[in-house]
Parts: sequence; C-alpha cells; structure tokens
Amino acid sequence: MEDEGAIQKVYGNVITKVVGVRYYDGVVNRNESVSITREPFNMYDRNALRADNILGVQVGHIPRDVAAVLAPLIDNGNIRIEGTITGNKGAYSAPLHIHVLGVPEREEQITKTLRSKNLKFVPLKPMTQGRKASEPNEAWRELMKQGRTLDKMSTKKVLQEVGVSIVDLARLPEAPQPEALITPLLSYQKQGLGWMLSNEHPEEPTTDKSTQFWIINKKDGEYYYYNAATKFLTKTRPNFARGGILADDMGLGKTLQTIALITYDKDGKGFVSKPVNSDPTYSKTTLIVAPLSILGNWVDQINMHVKESSLSYYVFHGPNRDDDPETLKNYDVVITTYAILGQSDIKEKKRGLFAVNWLRVVLDEGHIIRTKSTKQSIAAYNLNTERRWILTGTPIMNELNDMYSLVKFLRITPFDELEWWNRVFNRPIKAGDIDAIERLKVLMKTVCLRRTKDMQFNGRPILSLPLINSFVHKVKFNAEEKKIYDEMEKDAKERFRKWKESNDIMKNYATILETLLRLRQICDHHKLCAERVKEIMEAHANVLDINDENIISLVDALKVAIENNEDCCICLEALTAPVVTRCKHVFDRDCIEKVIDNDKHSCPMCRRPVQKDQLIESQPEQDEEIGNIITSGYKPSSKITALLEFLKISNEKDPTTKSVVFSQWTSFLNLIEIAFKESDIKFVRLDGKMLRNQREKAIADFTYDSEVKVFLISLKCGSLGLNLTAANQCFIMDPWWNPSIEDQAVDRIYRLGQTRPVSIFRFVIENSVEDRVIELQEKKRILVSQAFGEQRRKDAVKMREARLEELQTLLGGI
Repeated sequence: MEDEGAIQKVYGNVITKVVGVRYYDGVVNRNESVSITREPFNMYDRNALRADNILGVQVGHIPRDVAAVLAPLIDNGNIRIEGTITGNKGAYSAPLHIHVLGVPEREEQITKTLRSKNLKFVPLKPMTQGRKASEPNEAWRELMKQGRTLDKMSTKKVLQEVGVSIVDLARLPEAPQPEALITPLLSYQKQGLGWMLSNEHPEEPTTDKSTQFWIINKKDGEYYYYNAATKFLTKTRPNFARGGILADDMGLGKTLQTIALITYDKDGKGFVSKPVNSDPTYSKTTLIVAPLSILGNWVDQINMHVKESSLSYYVFHGPNRDDDPETLKNYDVVITTYAILGQSDIKEKKRGLFAVNWLRVVLDEGHIIRTKSTKQSIAAYNLNTERRWILTGTPIMNELNDMYSLVKFLRITPFDELEWWNRVFNRPIKAGDIDAIERLKVLMKTVCLRRTKDMQFNGRPILSLPLINSFVHKVKFNAEEKKIYDEMEKDAKERFRKWKESNDIMKNYATILETLLRLRQICDHHKLCAERVKEIMEAHANVLDINDENIISLVDALKVAIENNEDCCICLEALTAPVVTRCKHVFDRDCIEKVIDNDKHSCPMCRRPVQKDQLIESQPEQDEEIGNIITSGYKPSSKITALLEFLKISNEKDPTTKSVVFSQWTSFLNLIEIAFKESDIKFVRLDGKMLRNQREKAIADFTYDSEVKVFLISLKCGSLGLNLTAANQCFIMDPWWNPSIEDQAVDRIYRLGQTRPVSIFRFVIENSVEDRVIELQEKKRILVSQAFGEQRRKDAVKMREARLEELQTLLGGI
C-alpha cells in the first residue's frame, strides 16, 4: 500500500463506472468505498485499473479509456486515486466516483490535463468533505492543544479525551483474582484484567450494538454485517481483533496485569459469559517482546507474583537459544527482544519465532513499532497469533500516524490497511472533519484502556503514591568553561548571520544543528567536544569524504536531525528511515533514492553530488556517545561539581537515599564515573552497550546493596520499562528535546511500589543554549502535538521559516 507522503489534497472526482462486474465475486453497495489498484502487467491492458471492495475482493475494473488517462499520472507519482460506489450495482456495471488526490502545487496542472482528455471531471467544491470545523483543525487542535507541554498532566488529558471516560472507567467490572497469582491485585488492576479478558473475547455485533465499527443491518429480509466507518455491507463475518492497547500511565502495573491475564483461564471462565472459541491450531504459549533492558524485569515479575511451578517461561535470547518450535510450544511464556524479532526471517516456518502459532503476542513498550517500515515492525505484523496486545504509556508519541502501526499489528479490519486508515482517519482529521475525530474517539475507546496515577474513582485515588517534587537547578559556568562556550556561540552566531544574509542557511542547516549539539555538550563538559568544535567551523560547507572519522561526523548530524524531530526535506513528513548525505542533508531513504533513481544524482538541497552507496544511516538502539573522550588532565565540570555537592548533602541528610543520574550521552557518564571514583561514591551503571547479564546485575546491585548509592543510566536506555523504585532521587543532567523521554525516565522511579517522597532535579546551565531549550520546549511540544491532527505545513518555505526562528532563539538571538 502506498504511503500518505506529501499527497494530501482531493482535486475532484472523475464520474465513471466499474465495468465487468459480472465476472467477479466482489460485493459492493451504494456509498461504499472501493480501492483502485494499478495492474501494469495485465496481459490485456497495460493501463489496467482494478476495483476491489473493502475485503480486497475484485469488483471489476475501470473503463479502458479512463484508465488510459489516469494510469500514466499514477505511474509518474502525480496523483493517487480512490473510489466510491454512487449507485446500485447493475448486471454489467456500477456507478463510480474516482477521487483524484495530489499535492496542492499540481492541482491546476492536473485539472487541465484531466479536462483536456474529455473525462467527466468535477472539481471538488469547498466544504464538501464532511462536517468541518470553522477553521482547519480547530476542533482537533482544541482537543489536542494541551499536548506536549512541560506539564505532564496535559499529555494525560489529551489521551483521556480520546479514551474511555473516567465515569465509564470507574464502572468497569472487576475480574476475579487469578488463582496462580500470589500478589493481590488492586481494584483498578482487576478492572484492567476484566477489560483485557473482554477484549480477547469480543461480543458479536447486533442490530443495536456495534463491535469494532461493525453492526448488524437488515436489508431485503436478510441480515448483513455493516461497517459504519466505511459503509461496507457484507454477509461474510469479519474477523474481529482479539486484544488491544493497555496504555496505563507508567508505574500502574501493566506488567502485572498482563501476567494476570496469562495466568487466567484462556476462555475467561468465571468472567466472560460468551467466550470466543479458540482455534486448536494455536499453542498455549504467550510470546512477550520487550526491549533488552527490561527482559530481566519480566523474569523477576513472574518469579515475584506467580506461584512456583504455576507458569513456565523461556528467555529466547543469546547465541545458544533453542529455536525448536516444539520446545517453545511447551512453555507458557516465551520472552524475547525486539532486536531478536527484527533479525528473524519471517519466511522461516520450521524454526524460531515464526514457526510457532502463538496463543497471544504481547509487545511491551509497543510504541517501538510506531514506524511501520522498520524490520521490527514488519516482523511484529507477521507473527502468527490468535490474540495481540500492546503495552505502552505513550500510544501516540509524535503524530496521529503513530497509531496506524499499532492498529496494523492488532489487525483491526479494515483500518490495518494504510489506504483505509488514511481515508477514514488520517486525511479527514487533518482536514478538520469533526466526524473523523469522533470516529477516532470510538476507535480508541474500543481498543485502548488508559488510567493515570492522578485519577480518582468515586472520590478516591486509584493509586496512592508519596509526594513528588521537581526542580530546575541553574548552574553557572566557571571562567574557563564560559570562555570556551562564549567563543563557540559567538562564532556560531556570526556564521549564522552571514549564511542568512547570503541565503545559505539551508545549505549549512546540518552544520548549525551540530553546532547547537556541541554547545549543549559544552554545558555538560567541554571534553565531550575535544577538538571537534574547531573542526565543525572549518568544514562547515564541505562535502565529506567517506572515511571513519567523517562517518562519525555524518552519523552525528543524522542523530541531531532525529533528536530535533526534523522532517524529510523532500516529502515534508516525519522521518521514518532517515539517512544523511555527504553534504550533511537528511532525508527519508525512500525519498532520496527515488530522486537518485530518476537520474538526478544531486542533493535536492544544495545540488552537490549524491550516490546511493554513500548514504549513511543511524545505528538503532545505540546510546549517544560521540567521539573519544580525552580524560588526561581531567577536571570535573560545573555540572559534575554541582551533582557531587547534591549527592553529598542528600546522603548526609539521609544515608538511605539512593539516586539515579540520567544523561543522554554515555561519554558524559564516563566523565561522571571518574569524579565518583575520586570521591569514593559507590555506583553502578546501565547503558545500551551492556550485555543482558551485566544489566540485570547492575539493577540487582542498586536495588539490594545498601552501599550502592547511585545508578548512572543513559537516558534512552533508562526510559524503557525499568523498575527503579529503590531510588528516591533523580538527576537529569541535560535537557532532552523530546520531554516524553524524560517523563518516561522519571516514571521508572515514581511508580507502583514507591514508598518514599521523590525529588527530581534537572540541571541547566544558566544563560546558555540549555536555558533556551527549556524555554522553547513548551512551544516545540505544541508544534509536535499539532501532528495529532495537523495539516502539514503547506510548503517547505513556511516550514523552514519556523525552523530558522527556532535556531535564532537557541543561539540567543541574532
């Protein structure tokens, strides 16, 4: 299926028909949507366009003369088409409106072309795409405007608005306590278990009650399944998704509720009144896919909460893992990682993960698959399982389309097909269609359950946690640090001013972003940059040769673009498979490769030469360690000195205090380590380069060894799934562009099981780029949250203007 890309406007309709309907089995009715697909290898007509109903069954094809006009435009990427049946199907044909879509810039040209070919083309009249908000996106932005602010509560409110209401949440029935579970479930956890059991056994739709948008309709004395969102009518029973998204706030026990589900009777005995019959071809085994950092947590949680010998499990990891499907099927639970899943061959049906018919698959931190084109996502879609679950506190991280990948995994028919997702949700929501927003609310209420720590049911909090206090601590540079920082910032401002005057900003855009990265690193410790500061300025506009040192530089530029939530410079959409050119410009791989394939071997941004084999991609799941750190003549930075002082005073005040220190750069953790060793502070460490047994030992030592006072953790690694309630103090050493990463890290400490008040300290260098990052975060989050329902910026010029404004602000004004 094609992607939405930059194509987003409906030009109008070609009035025609579907012909040859008597030769095909596809059933369609008036007002139903149909999919129109190119068949370039059709032996009778190379321009052939086939029409399929929502189940993918062919209805007929488009008349030859109409296809001859549309097919070349489709093949050249100028348009995309969709269809709606506008009348009753006859013996030979069915009336059809073909909706023609394309980028706004080509509308006039395409319209002229279609009219010149004697097609019956009717331009779209304004305000005909459903009920509209008074201005584009007004309704959606009103719903989403609080998203991504500095206050975490706002993001929770956004999700609450599109989920089950608090009143309905309080009324959810409680499932019985599973016999195999030692730990008594709290009331809301029993409700969560009941909701999961009900979703694994969805009720059949009736004439009065729908299930996943399907309802029973009576027509001509016969009963049909009718999809309210697509207006599709069929006698064939659709497949209903068995599963959903458990999106409880981090720390409310998603893992425990899932273990309770696994230990409960698979038919829901004692709770589900009408269980769905299980297919005997599926095994008894649940597959859990999790990030490596929390693999051990699943083992610990099972051992902690389940009666001995009640639940067998196998960790599918390491070079000697047993991939015999008969062995795997003998366990109740198999636990593996996203990396192992992504490396697996989806065509291998004799051994490994794809050789087993799983009872259920659970994706922990399931937002990891939000990008549909990654190997991990594609592998997850293709797992053969009867029931599918996603555990995540952030089902939508950056934009509405994050939800599509989750819906595709859950197989919610027909929205697991991108074309129908775009037609029913994505495009109309971006156009401000209130009906589409209501459909999204229905979808979320159907498949997603979310409770937050602050919710109250019947006047009582669902979870009582101790107080949490958050502080921003301003740190001042010492004289040496300030001199280094001021020199680089002054140079950066001057170059920015010159590039702006000569209109060369975009040519040097990646260099500016990297400069900002280095300024932020100086705020931590100038050793993080070493000689790289001077190199940036000396090589600002050069095309880099592909050698080891320059590859590091290019990967750095790519990481900066990803961290800064940059869009692809070609399609203006969020990066999904980002690559960087030798001239340091970042694109989606598909987009830049199409440019190269069209014999345009030059960068669209600066016209320098570009080749496919010279595109550099980032390394997934790696920590931000940039360059080698020179430790000779080491002195602690102002931030490290402030951290040492905080730790000293807090441990003198309370010797039982345990602290977690987060930084996005492992190289900075290296420098903090030196200071800890010199100060005789006993600590452990966790980062993405550590093996599983090393990670688990570090977590155990921090939790149970009273002498270990501090846990050093890389921010990305520590923001996923860890349980660090042994700590009561948290230090975030450098502000992160995406605050949800910080929030997730904090929730590793402030969660179910925390018994002490928690203090969060964010260290920020005063009057620096970090100070301005904090100031810009609220604005930036609002910009990001607009993607929940925004129209993408209409053209590259406006997008770049907004970027330039941000850059100027971060550099302290020009």
